Amino acid sequence: MDKLPESVLFFTRTRKVMTPLYRALSKVESRLLRSRLDRVDIIKPLYITGLPRSGTTILLEMLAQHGAVASHRNYQYVQPYLPYWLDRIYPLVPLGQDRPFERVHKDKLTVTRTSPDVVEEIFWTTFFPFIHDESRSSVLDKNTHHPDFERFYRNHIKKMLLSRSANRYLTKNNYNFSRTGYLSKLFPDARFVFVIRDPVHHIASYLKQDRLFNALNDKDPRWQDYLCGLGHREFGPARSLINLGDDALVKQISEEWKAGQVVQACARYWNAVYLDIDARLQADKRLFARSLVVRYEDLCRDSANQIDQLLGFCELDPEPFFKVKASYMQRLTEPTYYRPDFSDSELSTIADLTAPAARRYGYAN
Repeated sequence: MDKLPESVLFFTRTRKVMTPLYRALSKVESRLLRSRLDRVDIIKPLYITGLPRSGTTILLEMLAQHGAVASHRNYQYVQPYLPYWLDRIYPLVPLGQDRPFERVHKDKLTVTRTSPDVVEEIFWTTFFPFIHDESRSSVLDKNTHHPDFERFYRNHIKKMLLSRSANRYLTKNNYNFSRTGYLSKLFPDARFVFVIRDPVHHIASYLKQDRLFNALNDKDPRWQDYLCGLGHREFGPARSLINLGDDALVKQISEEWKAGQVVQACARYWNAVYLDIDARLQADKRLFARSLVVRYEDLCRDSANQIDQLLGFCELDPEPFFKVKASYMQRLTEPTYYRPDFSDSELSTIADLTAPAARRYGYAN
């Protein structure tokens, strides 16, 4: 899919223009459901996070099949603000057969209209317009205060749980590692799953995607606006770095990107992000106790034990998950559709720049 479908672009532009109305309707939905929402508790919401291409998507895809959880679905991109009503309307719309297709990333993962996805980033960018501005910190911590967002977000999660008859909220968001402080303030019992991947393979996968999205945008420049509208700023010309509070470092990485030193920039960014995650975990015992670090390689090579550990950490009943687990024990394999093709010099650069963080997570230099 090189050219962006007109229907997708229409709904994206409509959502942007109609956001004030949709937010008002969301309040109406909340009022009409108030007595039922008051009986819904948000218990130990599950947050999967980590840099893009670390393996977060396949973890979301797997865990979303557990009957106890509710997660956003692709069809909600059309109207993300009214989850309860949309779940009742969607089955009535004659959209034809929902055939699986390979997602635009061309990474062998197939999706449908009901596949889980990171719809909630639309809300973060709406309520925190600066969140992808590289020139200022993206970190949301315990001192962050936004009553309108907090009211909306809690109501939204409750609607998801009510609509799906679920008791746990699940989301994957590659930006949420910079928001753990704020999310922990909102939900003190939240669980965080941080996903990491060997830096050589991680950076190779990331750069492959970056080239792909740049090529897509060259063929159809509307891709950039579309992805920005979803809050997806990971790849291509819409790419933005997450500023973790070090303006000088962000500037250095950005300048390396512009100068074509992309391997160096990626390695420096990978190291900064995963050092920051480790520092947060070491500094906050409560966060540490509610967090699990998953190495993508371990997930692929020791799938059975890793899935069991993940279910135990998330406190999800393994019994009804048996068939899903068996399926993913077969599916979880390291990619074979591409190989890192870095030069010796680039491999040395990656090893040197990522060494501080890599050692923290058990990767050999």
